[in-house]
Amino acid sequence: MPEFVRPSYLQELPPTQRLADYIPAAPLPETAAPTGATVEAEAPPVAAPSEPPATTNGSPDTGVQPAAEPTDAKTVKRSGRITSAVHVVQRPTGTAVSFTLAETDSAGHTIVHRVYATKQFAERLAKQQLQQGLLVEVAGQPQLRSETQPDGAARQVSYFYCFGVRVLTPET
Repeated sequence: MPEFVRPSYLQELPPTQRLADYIPAAPLPETAAPTGATVEAEAPPVAAPSEPPATTNGSPDTGVQPAAEPTDAKTVKRSGRITSAVHVVQRPTGTAVSFTLAETDSAGHTIVHRVYATKQFAERLAKQQLQQGLLVEVAGQPQLRSETQPDGAARQVSYFYCFGVRVLTPET
């Protein structure tokens, strides 16, 4: 079999570089939530993504870089257990999914997030058949809403708009 010879009229291609593989963060260790330490989630400040380090020749460093960095600066990830039944609702505008997520911070306090998804994100979550008690990682955006209470007072309530969920515990 003859060896392939590149035609002379085609310019030489630069060598290709393999992209870093996606390596998920290690799951949080399972700890029991301390009694009386439940806190309602607040919208956290969001830091701008950092630039990749440059080498002395001005090209970016080809070392291991996080490949799963969100493109939107407001997209964050939360890991925790689903603590309520997962509600899947068909609306005239499309599917909606909602549940609560309990996340334990490094100080041992439990933070409860109200998670919801709509349209194509909700359809994707509905196919995953999420259940109460699963350890999951949720990617999305924190949001604040002003809700009117029964006494007429307005209260800021935090929600988490979900783009996707990854199950961290194996299904039994």
